[in-house]
Amino acid sequence: MSAVRANAYMKIPARKEGVMTSEEVQATLMVPPQSVAAESLLITGSHDPCIDYLGDMLRKHAVTLHPTHAGSMGGVLSLKQDTCHVAPMHLLSDDGSYNIHYLEKYLPETPLTLLCVAEREQGIIAPEPITFDELLDKRIINRQKGSGTRILFDHLLKEKGVNPAEITGYEREATTHLAVALAVRSGEAEAGIGVYSAAKALGLSFTPIGTERYELVTRTATLDAMPEVRQLFENVASDTFKEILHRLGGYRTEETGIVRRIP
Repeated sequence: MSAVRANAYMKIPARKEGVMTSEEVQATLMVPPQSVAAESLLITGSHDPCIDYLGDMLRKHAVTLHPTHAGSMGGVLSLKQDTCHVAPMHLLSDDGSYNIHYLEKYLPETPLTLLCVAEREQGIIAPEPITFDELLDKRIINRQKGSGTRILFDHLLKEKGVNPAEITGYEREATTHLAVALAVRSGEAEAGIGVYSAAKALGLSFTPIGTERYELVTRTATLDAMPEVRQLFENVASDTFKEILHRLGGYRTEETGIVRRIP
């Protein structure tokens, strides 16, 4: 599906391990040139199943989402480098607030606009209900470093004084909530941390451990310049999207569509 959704492809010689940032490469377009910038939105950051539904909604407006699941901190860094249009994130700071602290730290003096997608439930995904203390004795699958879920998990472990090295599977990482749920469903892991909608999709048990603020963040200048970003924001605030969230389960929509700005 990566090839199906791609606008272009590039060749990396066998003698190279990859391509460095800012390095010039030759790419072969697979779509009309005028459609590349005009119809595409690059979204880099935290994964959530609802992003796929937003992509379906935007296709009706001739806008294509290209999400990269790099974790919340990956989204912050992509915004800093100006290599994405929108970054989804849910970064918990020590004072219990979400996102603002990290954005002010890594993008100082950069005008930013935050849009709340939802307040969503994070919890333990397992075949049968288990407590957080019981999770520590299970073979788990973790989320990648820099993801908001990983930061939440590490925060809870620190509160309990637990050494992560003592948890079987702590170093094994997945890049999406659905990948965590799939590993549990297949028996590759006994438990993991993820959102309710992922557990529900695969018929697994879910034990809540916290509610977090999941937001989309963009440079305010990008929002002002790109009607595609404004279309995304309008769809998030719509009643249709709220109905989708309720159907997926595990989302509170009282804050959905609420905008915050920095500064």
